[in-house]
Amino acid sequence: MARRLTNRWLLFAVVLVASLVSGIRPAAGSNWSVTLQTGSAGEAASLAASPPTGVAAACVSSTGYTIKVTWTAPNTHVSSYTIYQAKSTTGTPGTYSLTATGVTGTSWTSGTLGTGYNYWYEVVALYGTIWTSAKSSATGETTISSSNPECKQP
Repeated sequence: MARRLTNRWLLFAVVLVASLVSGIRPAAGSNWSVTLQTGSAGEAASLAASPPTGVAAACVSSTGYTIKVTWTAPNTHVSSYTIYQAKSTTGTPGTYSLTATGVTGTSWTSGTLGTGYNYWYEVVALYGTIWTSAKSSATGETTISSSNPECKQP
């Protein structure tokens, strides 16, 4: 029974891949060659999508309560970015939550943030309409001090 289920999943995988490509043909020996359909290169290539790199967060001003997040685009096929934010009152990040979607440049500035918190950010690249990268490495900690409200990098 387990062998039949495995074979069915293999068949499903082959049919799924075949629907994404214009031609599948065996090459010499047991190797296979896959040709992408015209117009699908951006989305098909994003199956192994790279996350943004060099993600950093900095205070917009010493008395402003906003943080600017910047990053380097992984490649030219990115259609937009999603920003995740974690905050806590301790020196470690809390749970990351969705903060912004549809960001089209390689930077984003937060709205006014609450004092007394430490903030961290992660960025995800969206390729085409459905493919996403893994989350980027987290930024360093950025603090909005509660004793003397100001934005600072520890």
